[in-house]
Amino acid sequence: MTTNDHRGRHLAAVPEEGGGVPLVTVIMGAYNAQRFIGEALTSLMRQTWQNLEIIVIDDGSQDATAELARVYERMALPGRRVIVQSQENTGVAGARNRALRMASGEFVTFLDADDAFMPAAISRMVAERERLGGGRVLVSLQGVEITRGPLDTTRPLHREPVPEPKRQREVMLQYNIGSLASLFPREFFDEVGLFDETQSYVEDWELWLRAVFSGWRFHRLEEVLLLLWWSPGSMSSDVEDMGRGEDRALQLLLAGFREEMTPEEIAFVEHRLSVGSPQRIIRQSNEALRAGRIEEAKQKLLLAAELMPAQKRVGVKARIARVPGGMRLLKRRQETTDEMVDYDPVMGR
Repeated sequence: MTTNDHRGRHLAAVPEEGGGVPLVTVIMGAYNAQRFIGEALTSLMRQTWQNLEIIVIDDGSQDATAELARVYERMALPGRRVIVQSQENTGVAGARNRALRMASGEFVTFLDADDAFMPAAISRMVAERERLGGGRVLVSLQGVEITRGPLDTTRPLHREPVPEPKRQREVMLQYNIGSLASLFPREFFDEVGLFDETQSYVEDWELWLRAVFSGWRFHRLEEVLLLLWWSPGSMSSDVEDMGRGEDRALQLLLAGFREEMTPEEIAFVEHRLSVGSPQRIIRQSNEALRAGRIEEAKQKLLLAAELMPAQKRVGVKARIARVPGGMRLLKRRQETTDEMVDYDPVMGR
């Protein structure tokens, strides 16, 4: 069993619930979000779930974020309690951890200040958890990005199904299948811990790694109940910083869970740490291609593909195919694989 510095022992005590309806705490970290936070908070006011605690942590904003949030704090709506706290900027992990220590709900979920829930989002998560029998399951929402044009629920954010529970450890090592837009029983944070405040980019993935290796599993509702506005002011996806964050997350995983990991899992993580993240390798491939080092670019793309799950390799292989000689390379590798497994392309077996 792991021990770590992010344990959630200090979460607030659960209060007595009125009318037998469990209290759900919604946590919103906000930084310079004045353009969007009104939409986000209004979406919470419209929830069909009638017992909500909404905690907004203004993380050192330089605009009117806190003032706008306090408009909602002053509202007297049945089943809605809004709490707004301002602090010096600590980053998203620090803001979420502060809110978690204040939270009173039996369940916790998260909503970013530039996103919104559909009215039935929280009710559907609670109902689905009950249908599944509770336990160590995290029910998450399907989302849709609405930045680029009108709402299109036929193109959801998550195209691939959530892997079977027995495969979630394997897949989580390769890419992030978790979601903050999930329903977390409060005991989740008591057991798994809080967010790593040294992380700036992959603080959620590091927490999900701890979660799946502690026996928790994700289950996603497939109806679209989360709206995401990707904006220029959203968190940057700096490849190098993300790569360093991923390295730290995997190092912490090895330090805390090595005894629970299989030899194959340990070997994958150690290999991944030795060669770097797929995104970093793809960036190196692009640099090699611009410098005219075609063979190096192809080999790096192949390495990146090997570190990804099958459904994520398609885009990388498409990149390889566009590199001079890339199609021949892919064909040779497929023929080699066919020979290894004694596959007959004519017979299909």
